[in-house]
Amino acid sequence: MYNLANLVDVSADLGSTRPAFVGPNLSVTYRELAEQIGVARAGLLDLGVGRGDRVAVSLTYAPDFAVAFYATLGIGAIAVPMNPALTAREAAHYLDDSGAKILVGRSEVERWVQDKPVRLVEIDQLRRPRDRAPKTSVSIDDTAVILYTSGTTGVPKGAALTHANLLFNTRELADTAIVGPTQTDVVAGVLPLFHTMGITVLNVTLKAGAAWWPIEKFEARQVAELIDSGAVTVMTAVPTHLQMLMTSSDGLKFATPMRRLSTAGAGLPPAVRKWAESALGTPVIEGYGLTEASPAVAYGRADALRPGSVGRPLPGVEVRVVDVVGAEVATDQLGEIIVRGPNVMKGYWNNPVATKAAIADGWLATGDIGRVDADGYLYIVDRLKQVIIRGGFNVYPGEVEAVLREHPAVAEAAVVGVPDERVGEEITAFVVGTGAPLSEEQLRDYARANLASYKSPRRFVLTTDLPRTPTGKIARAQLPALLADE
Repeated sequence: MYNLANLVDVSADLGSTRPAFVGPNLSVTYRELAEQIGVARAGLLDLGVGRGDRVAVSLTYAPDFAVAFYATLGIGAIAVPMNPALTAREAAHYLDDSGAKILVGRSEVERWVQDKPVRLVEIDQLRRPRDRAPKTSVSIDDTAVILYTSGTTGVPKGAALTHANLLFNTRELADTAIVGPTQTDVVAGVLPLFHTMGITVLNVTLKAGAAWWPIEKFEARQVAELIDSGAVTVMTAVPTHLQMLMTSSDGLKFATPMRRLSTAGAGLPPAVRKWAESALGTPVIEGYGLTEASPAVAYGRADALRPGSVGRPLPGVEVRVVDVVGAEVATDQLGEIIVRGPNVMKGYWNNPVATKAAIADGWLATGDIGRVDADGYLYIVDRLKQVIIRGGFNVYPGEVEAVLREHPAVAEAAVVGVPDERVGEEITAFVVGTGAPLSEEQLRDYARANLASYKSPRRFVLTTDLPRTPTGKIARAQLPALLADE
């Protein structure tokens, strides 16, 4: 049965000598990639990994990630992508909750498995010469990936995405009017592969038989020069990437237009859009999605763009905008966006209570506020959930607050996003102490030790009290005003 593990083999059959990965001193053909994946399947089986087992994968280099990821899926196991920037504390929840049997990564994540019954396996071990193992028969309704996304409770939940979920998104975004590259394109791999959109763009690239240029760390000037040279022709990025390119491209001509440029993860500022379309010579296509929807829900099309909109829902995906009691609102009226379709996750791993709260009668509550116009175009207006989007990464205040409150000198903490030209939103924490000695520097050091760098507040405000609503809840909307009083 065709499933996500078949993507590379199909492309290898159609053009085995075409490059799958390219870059400085890098050339991996589809045939070579398929062979490496087959060897890695055998390596996983030799380690005792079988169908339904969870394999944590923490690899930033795309050729390594692809081998571990597709080999895992090919034996019917479940991949659990993890950000190497996670602290041991954060990683422990992912590993414990998923029940990961092994962790495929580099030595940098060895700290995660100390005192854990999880074995660290380096990718080179899976590549050791051995006979290739055939793929296991896997149903498209089986879980393929568990991707952890935090919630307002501060406890990360694992979105269980099936082969069918991810194949649907891959097929729809492969449309060349949206994200899809052609066989002659080279995709700039700027999105992290522990993120659902990064994985989807990799799937799309390999399905198309295109080449992927790995970019492990986004250095704006280097990426700008790469685009200027014409080496890459397609890119899906977050708006922060385009903002950084805009401020790092002095002297570059961008003589060769990009063939396709798309964004997701946050709203695109009009000034950045204007620069990107002018400098890079192609329309910027905006999309909308969330991890629980595998991730894409709606996307613009190069032939039907509408300013300010994230496009229409993908074919087969239903979108409604509802009021607080769940009734659908009128055209152009604001409400919460709910989604139903083949992209909606199976549920949260090991968390039926959270699943029931998120999905009712097949409809996924996104927690985002938006509207739909008379022509079916979707507009994202605000977020019902208090998520902060910093540089394309979702940061949930509840998770950060829960960590800060564990500091012995902290009584209360409230975290908000403050507009920032460079990263979209910057993280500010308002902290009420217990009376024990406490400084901003102590809080900063504590946060860095216990949170991934992108979640760590850049500013701390020590205060004696927090504004509250009449019901006693923290009045988050009033917190930014306190900054003006400093």
